Amino acid sequence: MPYDVPPLRYAYDALEPFIPAEMLRRHHAIHHRATTAALNAALLRHPDHGHGTIEELLRDLPKAPQADLRDLAGGHANHQFQWKVISPG
Repeated sequence: MPYDVPPLRYAYDALEPFIPAEMLRRHHAIHHRATTAALNAALLRHPDHGHGTIEELLRDLPKAPQADLRDLAGGHANHQFQWKVISPG
């Protein structure tokens, strides 16, 4: 199951002046996208994992010795959470 970067619920400039629009755009559109692409590539090498939500994958990771899956899944999940909890207002 490939994972995707969720769209933001607000414009990139909605958090200014606290977070500059360009920084938010880079973090969302480039960094999180790269982490997610790397996670999906790692899952191709580890076909026993990644058949559910990111939360299900994280719950199963103690059974998986692959550090790349732990790091990438954690990065993807943390970013998804971040986009939900930071918001204008």
